Parts: sequence; C-alpha cells; structure tokens
Amino acid sequence: MTLQITSYRVAPGPLPLQMAKSQGTAMRRLKLGAFGADLIRFAPGCCVEEHVHPGDHVLVVVSGSGWLRYGGTTHDLTEGMLYMVPGSTPHAIGAYGEEMTLISVANDHRDPVAEDRLELTQ
Repeated sequence: MTLQITSYRVAPGPLPLQMAKSQGTAMRRLKLGAFGADLIRFAPGCCVEEHVHPGDHVLVVVSGSGWLRYGGTTHDLTEGMLYMVPGSTPHAIGAYGEEMTLISVANDHRDPVAEDRLELTQ
C-alpha cells in the first residue's frame, strides 16, 4: 500500500488546546491504545523548554520553521523535515519568526493537556 500526502493545511493561529508545560497549542488527532498522534503549533518565538517524556516520538514539520536542541546541538527545522527522539532523551523545540506546525506521533502517547505528558529538565 502506498500513501502520498501532498498537502496538510490547518488554518493559522492557536490550536484549541493549551499544552501542559509548553507554550505550544495542540489538537488531538488519533489515539489507539498507547499509540497516538497530535497536531502541535508554536507561535513565532515560542517553545517548549528542555524536557523528557517516557515514549519515543516522531515529529514531522508541516509548516513554518524552527529549531530542535538535542544532544547539545541546535538543529534548524523546516517544512517537510522529520525527526525521532527516543524516550527519556532531553530535548527542546521552538519556532523562529514564523508559526511552526508539527505532527507528533508517539508510542506512549499522553494527552496534550496532561501534566504527565512531559517533565521539564531545567
């Protein structure tokens, strides 16, 4: 089976849910047992500080640009990029001067508003 996605557009602006311990907003997309996915958005200059969470997750940059701090290095993120962060690995992510929208897929999914979704490390 082949799946081709040519576009995934969501109206600009904050998403309906304020994420716990983050400046990001979110929209619930999928939940199946421990597996789940959310749409996450960071306004210009907003971020989630360095944190850890129990499950592995894959993030896909849908639109905008930003940064990922992982392993002591800051990496630029642009539309179409995909990255994976293993569970319990400290990392931070944020938007540059424009809104950045991500799809987050996790194997130990926690609701975007749940206080146990992540733990800040600083």
